[in-house]
Amino acid sequence: MYENEPWPELSTEAAGLLQQACQVMLASPDQLVELVDGAVESAAGPELTADPSLMELVRESNRSNLLHWARANLDRPGERVPANVGPVTLDIARDVVRRGLDEAGLQTYQEGQAVAWRYFMQMAFALTDDLGVLHELLDVGSRSIFAFVDDTVKGIQRQVEQERRDLVSGAGPQRLAAVRLLLEGAPISATDAERRLRYGLTGPHTAAIVWATEPTAGLERVVTAVARTAGVVGPLVVESTVRSIWVWFPVPAERLEGAWDLPATVRAAVGATRAGVEGFRQSHLDAVATRELMGPEDQLVAFEEVQAASLAGVDVDRAGDFVERVLGPLAEAPEELRQTVRTWLANDCNVAATARALHVHRNTAVNRLDTAAALVPGGLSGRAVDIGLALELLRWPAA
Repeated sequence: MYENEPWPELSTEAAGLLQQACQVMLASPDQLVELVDGAVESAAGPELTADPSLMELVRESNRSNLLHWARANLDRPGERVPANVGPVTLDIARDVVRRGLDEAGLQTYQEGQAVAWRYFMQMAFALTDDLGVLHELLDVGSRSIFAFVDDTVKGIQRQVEQERRDLVSGAGPQRLAAVRLLLEGAPISATDAERRLRYGLTGPHTAAIVWATEPTAGLERVVTAVARTAGVVGPLVVESTVRSIWVWFPVPAERLEGAWDLPATVRAAVGATRAGVEGFRQSHLDAVATRELMGPEDQLVAFEEVQAASLAGVDVDRAGDFVERVLGPLAEAPEELRQTVRTWLANDCNVAATARALHVHRNTAVNRLDTAAALVPGGLSGRAVDIGLALELLRWPAA
């Protein structure tokens, strides 16, 4: 776009206003980033939105693109901004290839481009009422935004093509393809799948999804350390995206307890232990459901912790109504009250054991329970199942 057209030069006044707009964007980028993320995700197909790791990369790319454009115009206002083809866009290109996606999905960036342009127009109208300067600012701003997005998308497409050439003969994509056939219930024999995966499908499977919140090359080392600590031989590890791996341990989950030593930037969702080919699939789906319920502060969560809450995804509205009716004002009370009730229920309603588990004085536990009982319609006694389920639904809200 605009390759064969002369690039206009800004007047000193218009250049100053463009720099002023970029300073505002760089100082408070979150609102614009959120608007762009929403537009891109709305335009994305299910093959993108169904993959949390890939969507995290897209959101990170959106922020990176906005900041890249603003910084470039702050330094050299009005000049053509070079394409943003750094590490994040390279990760996206690799994921497009590894997941067998069509790079046509990259056109969703144009939805974000439209949002950014509207945002910039609003800023321009707020910065000046001089029609000549305003016309100049809008002309260069539109050229700059549209050309930058177009150049960046083309850059990602070139990287996708290169990744396809590099990976076409690799073993990793072939292993991922075999795993996908199993997960989709395709007619692949267990013998053929075992040969391609070099992993036995009989016996127990405990699946996990392990991902990084920042760029890292150490996820397989994390899994290797878990296996070594637990004394497990031969886990199956498949790279699903550049920041996420799928793992199957051929042992019950109990063998892995205490073995998960995760770095600060690594997260893990662990499925329930299941057996056979169907167990291979279902344990992975357990891990997927667990990940969808994990919050930003959760680092290691097992399916057993969220199993009840995962059922709420079938009918989110009714689950919310159930929580409201059972917990009443406790649902909005300080978290320490709800955590005390959870711990009390987990310890068979024993106050002394609750105090020990929370590392608080017995009187503190009693006071918290009394406060919670006053908030819950009908109190705490005799309603352990309903209250416990409501607390779990609140702890792990369905997406």
